[in-house]
Amino acid sequence: MSIRSAVIALAFTAGALTACQTSRPLSPADQAAVRAADSIYHAALTAGNVDGAVAFFAADATVMPPNAPAVHGTDAIRQLFGGLLGTMNVTLAVKSERVAGQGNLAYNMGSYHLTGTLKDSSRTPIPPEDGKYLQVFLRQADGSWKAVADIWNANAAPAAPTAGPAPARRR
Repeated sequence: MSIRSAVIALAFTAGALTACQTSRPLSPADQAAVRAADSIYHAALTAGNVDGAVAFFAADATVMPPNAPAVHGTDAIRQLFGGLLGTMNVTLAVKSERVAGQGNLAYNMGSYHLTGTLKDSSRTPIPPEDGKYLQVFLRQADGSWKAVADIWNANAAPAAPTAGPAPARRR
């Protein structure tokens, strides 16, 4: 076997072994960093801080709010939260129930209790909501964790629309 063949075989073997290795599990420090990012995000929403909420997301993130189309990218996310926080004050109680992942990928899932107070008091108040959420994070080049996907929904189905008056019957 020539030196060149030996080097190629060694490189191939090293590459194959590297490809077969699994990523390292998320460290306790990484789990804490994901939980901290989540806490800052929810605090920003409760404070009505749209820019603080948007800073939680990677530039190409997707947010999938309930009963609405998904939005993609920080400009669309800013518009979504700007509209929401422009019409109401929110109070969020959040419980992160599981943070896990491997390598540069993590997820956080948990439950929430949302209370919203409309800024226009002439509108019908919003009932409190209990629900669950799932977030997917990627470690950024600077080592921070940013959400690339966020979805949440209520535990109960939305209230059925109230029926208006019955149509007049023809005689």
